[in-house]
Amino acid sequence: MKRLIAGLLALAATSTGVAAQAEGPGAMADVHVRRALMLVLKQIHLTQCGENKRCEPATSEEYDTPPIPLAVARRIIQSGVSSGAAQWCGLDWQQTIFVPMMRSLREGEKWSDRQLAIAALMHGVYQGQTAGPLMARGQCDEETRAGVTKAAPDWSKPVG
Repeated sequence: MKRLIAGLLALAATSTGVAAQAEGPGAMADVHVRRALMLVLKQIHLTQCGENKRCEPATSEEYDTPPIPLAVARRIIQSGVSSGAAQWCGLDWQQTIFVPMMRSLREGEKWSDRQLAIAALMHGVYQGQTAGPLMARGQCDEETRAGVTKAAPDWSKPVG
């Protein structure tokens, strides 16, 4: 199962034009996480920051010093990959992965609407990049289904 998630992280990294470089099983190197974060910041103006309010475009300061720590961005990417696999397996990725992640960031970390929008967008990008190719392969097998949400980061633990 961990090998599947590591492979999925590599697939997701490759589909954004970067190669996964291990810092642990399946982890992306900081340089690649930062690149993924920069790509999300370029699109932040297309999403919502709070109720009925579009996010402002990213500032030069945000590009220099991203509003999300790289370690947390890496966990968000891992959660997106896990959600993509869970989606492929017909599991409730929203309640088991996405909602706990967002709750932790909103309530535990007290993130701003903008930070939450960046997290949601990043999660969605990696979920889509994972689910699409997996769904094209056919159905999820029982072994994968049994372990996919277990491989997701544990958002009940402190983020930083």
